[in-house]
Amino acid sequence: MKKLLVMLLAALMVLPSFTACQKTPESPIVVGKDQQKMLEMAKDPAPSDEPVISMESVSREISREKLHIIVNAEVSEPGSQMPVIRVRGVDFTQEQVDAFWNALIGDTEMFLSSETTKTDIEEILINIKRNLEAAENDGDKDRIGHFEKALAEYQKKYALAPDAAEPVRTFGKLEQRQVAEESGSRYTCVIAYESPSDCSGKSFTVMNNYTSPLSGKPDRTAARMEYNNYPDAYQFYENAAEGTVPAGVYAKDGEISITPSEAVRQAQAVIDKTAAPFIPGKIELTKNEAGKYAYLIECQRVVNGTPCAVLSGASNEEGGDGLRMQWDYERFRFVVAEEGILSFVWESPIEVRETEVDESRLMALDEILAVFEKMMAVIYAPQSKVDMVAALTFHIDQVKLELVRVSEQNATENGLLIPAWRFYGEKRVEYSGENALNSSEYGCFLTINAIDGSIIDIQKGY
Repeated sequence: MKKLLVMLLAALMVLPSFTACQKTPESPIVVGKDQQKMLEMAKDPAPSDEPVISMESVSREISREKLHIIVNAEVSEPGSQMPVIRVRGVDFTQEQVDAFWNALIGDTEMFLSSETTKTDIEEILINIKRNLEAAENDGDKDRIGHFEKALAEYQKKYALAPDAAEPVRTFGKLEQRQVAEESGSRYTCVIAYESPSDCSGKSFTVMNNYTSPLSGKPDRTAARMEYNNYPDAYQFYENAAEGTVPAGVYAKDGEISITPSEAVRQAQAVIDKTAAPFIPGKIELTKNEAGKYAYLIECQRVVNGTPCAVLSGASNEEGGDGLRMQWDYERFRFVVAEEGILSFVWESPIEVRETEVDESRLMALDEILAVFEKMMAVIYAPQSKVDMVAALTFHIDQVKLELVRVSEQNATENGLLIPAWRFYGEKRVEYSGENALNSSEYGCFLTINAIDGSIIDIQKGY
């Protein structure tokens, strides 16, 4: 309940805003693509003697003044057909919820979040009155109106609230809830706690088809399922070192007593029990603010035997009003430590639909590398020319052929999985100045459509 109160209080402190929809940049790196033409190219039969991948590794260096690109990379490809497949964003079904409930919750007794009592609302009212007084002192009419309305609403809730609340048992069944009292929009969810009074122990939540009170549009592409069995488990996700690969996982004595392979086995056991279409991928050692270590395991969706790239963030499609609607990328992750699985998150699930192309005709890797050399300079040279930057260096160590989700044009929840080459490595920025601090990050710094050689802008989604 404390966690819920904190969330309520935080919401009251924020005036309505429209940060979820931002203006489209005036000068995007990539403009719209002709997807129909790309599909036609993918369907063209390839000559039998045309090798797509003729090398197991890539080694080269490119320098443009302060920009340095060093490639010393293994080439990874799935060894199977590279299809083009239609997908769409969907909600979680009750069958999926049941499978993960049984695998993660099992026989543990779980309860609905406790009903808000008069004591709980008294604390909220105190904070509303404090904020209202501050707004009146500042003469801020918008904030005054906001907190006056909140005060009236919670005074009504106080009159109807019980003095105490009894926990109600739940078994993980999706139920309908109303988005807001003044809204007719509804969504389905599961909200369950082992100890609802303080939200300790296990928790299991599912959010489907949530409609934003601002846009009034169902945000179907942002369904989320989450399990936690550790307080503040989100810290393990936030504090993870970017881009640590399996071979780089290293734990000192005393930091964590299980090995990476043991952690992966626990994640795989859940995948097997639920028949989820994922495989364990990148694993990294992470810790929370209290210094406890755990393994963060990022999993990859597999479609027809081919792995999909793990993409973070969301793609943004410009609407007719110039605003950008988001489609979050699918993520499937575990946090595992000595106690077992501390946390699990599956967000923005997709449904795999019809196959457009069984085996795509791909450009030769030599041609893709020529695009890489040109476009890395085009995209990153402006960053290197900033006065405070002494040097911008990329160390590319992985070149992977993976399926990447792109949005269908003029759609925010329908897309295609297409083959693409992804270039992973470390980006290092050296700054000028006596006390300048350098920075580094690991990630994918270029994604090239393997069919037509165009650059895929992950933020745009095409």
